Amino acid sequence: MIQRGTLYRSTLAAIAFLAAFGGLSYRLFHLQVVRHEELLAKVRSLHERKQYIAPVRGDILDVKMNVLAQTITVWNLSADPALTRPAAREWARILSPALQMSRADLVERLSRPGRNVVLKKRLTDETVTALKDQIEKTNRRPARGGQLRGMKFEREFQRYYPNGVLASHVVGFTSNEWQDYGGQQVSVQKGVDGIEGFFDQELAGTVGYRLIEKNRRGEELVAFRGEDVPPRNGCRIVLTIDQTIQHIVEEELERVCEERQPGSAVAIVMRPDTGEILAMANRPAFDLNDPNKDVATMKNLAIADAREPGSTFKIVVVGAGLDRKMITLDDTFFCENGRFLYAGYYLHDHKAFGNQTVWQIIAHSVNIGAAKIALKLGEQTFYQYICKFGFGKTTSVQLPGEARGLVHPPKSYSKISQTRIAMGHEITATPLQTILAMSTVANGGNLMKPTIVKRILNEENETIKEFAPETRRRVLRRAAAAQLTEALVKVVGPDGTAEKASLPGWTVAGKTGTAQKLENGKYLNNKYYSSFVGFFPAERPQLCILVGLDDINDYGGQAAAPVFRQIGLRSAAYLDLLAPPGGPGKEGPFAVAGTDEGPKPSPES
Repeated sequence: MIQRGTLYRSTLAAIAFLAAFGGLSYRLFHLQVVRHEELLAKVRSLHERKQYIAPVRGDILDVKMNVLAQTITVWNLSADPALTRPAAREWARILSPALQMSRADLVERLSRPGRNVVLKKRLTDETVTALKDQIEKTNRRPARGGQLRGMKFEREFQRYYPNGVLASHVVGFTSNEWQDYGGQQVSVQKGVDGIEGFFDQELAGTVGYRLIEKNRRGEELVAFRGEDVPPRNGCRIVLTIDQTIQHIVEEELERVCEERQPGSAVAIVMRPDTGEILAMANRPAFDLNDPNKDVATMKNLAIADAREPGSTFKIVVVGAGLDRKMITLDDTFFCENGRFLYAGYYLHDHKAFGNQTVWQIIAHSVNIGAAKIALKLGEQTFYQYICKFGFGKTTSVQLPGEARGLVHPPKSYSKISQTRIAMGHEITATPLQTILAMSTVANGGNLMKPTIVKRILNEENETIKEFAPETRRRVLRRAAAAQLTEALVKVVGPDGTAEKASLPGWTVAGKTGTAQKLENGKYLNNKYYSSFVGFFPAERPQLCILVGLDDINDYGGQAAAPVFRQIGLRSAAYLDLLAPPGGPGKEGPFAVAGTDEGPKPSPES
């Protein structure tokens, strides 16, 4: 018979055993089921990790596939002194010539406390390959300190611009940024300005990754490599820019800046029938490969600098009058002998002109004549044509930072606003808006959307997007555009304001602009924004060119027109443009073939 005490103790022991077993079972269940994923992740993190791989940023190319921006591989070299210290002198002997560092300095760095010392950044592929070969050869015959260990080569991508300053405002640049991917910092290139910034998403590509397994020393076990998702490299952007014409434009801007010392200079070359930009340049400029860029030189004046255009704007008022058939080229206006009193204020001309025909008003750049044409048009009609020509609204060019310019509606006009706007005051426009307006005249009356990117290619060089010429709207009848062209040809003749823009063998049409600078609410008499914008051959326009010089004490016909001439001569020779048979004006006068319907406008117009 079991005694009561023995039974009691046995029961307590059984309960204790069951409680312990239950607790252990619960603990095992908690670890194996409840915290399974958490603990599995911890274990894997000791031996496995996801290694993220940065993509290669796409190239930027000119229209002839010349490289304007590309990504190159560089290497950063660092050491683990705990491993390099025993063979520091042997390491120093090998590294000194390649790193261009003294052996003593290297020995000191390789013997420091800690686990990571950066020795050199941005080594080339060739240098790294040579170093690895030498390390491998040395390890076949171990030095006194044993095997050479503890050196780490880390790859990094760097943006490189083969032409330095060329097209700097168009191409733009990048900055290296660290982005977090699953707790891992990956170095990526971020577009900052220009094409680099505007098309950053297309150029950047997509980060890839691979799952790797490590041994207890942290070294990858390649045989056990898991999932591998390669990065998708960035697309390539092909511009309409022609590297050679861009070089011509920048050389001529450099020359005029050295001779005349303007505050700034800008030039654009465009195909008037398509809106394709062949060159866009500014001075001052900056070196794209210089990490310490001067912020003051980075502004793209061609699209971001809106200023009073001066007399180049007279093509709007005369074009509107011709288009509405309110004037003809032979209509005469009395130009008040250079001093016109209107609404209590005087409007002055640079010369005392009497009676002037419309073509003479353009050729001689007569302010009072342009003002009287504007008054004849009326406020609303004049304003409508200003808007139709694209002023007061961005052009939607494929570049960041574009200015709208300033166009006031008639309700905010003063009594004299019409007379001042007609000569390019009380309104601001960018150089790009101005050359588009002149291109509208050159191509027979269509306002084009400017294009600076021709197409986008994928990694396999297949076109994934193409940007075709796009017509915004018809601004002028073909006959009106031809009549205005006829007047603009006179500007470059012996009796015009821009004889220095003439090209031997070609008929040039264009317009000068000399806008007084406004400071503290007053116009200065010795500082101008001098410009010339024109196209050739006038009979069948192939190129439209704008040149603008700021803070200069000379007229557009004297300062900007000669630069137009040099750019035109050199560009025509490069493009092998053929002059009209028989010389200037032999195809014309100025063809008006075709209809006023033109290409179908884009939906947004």
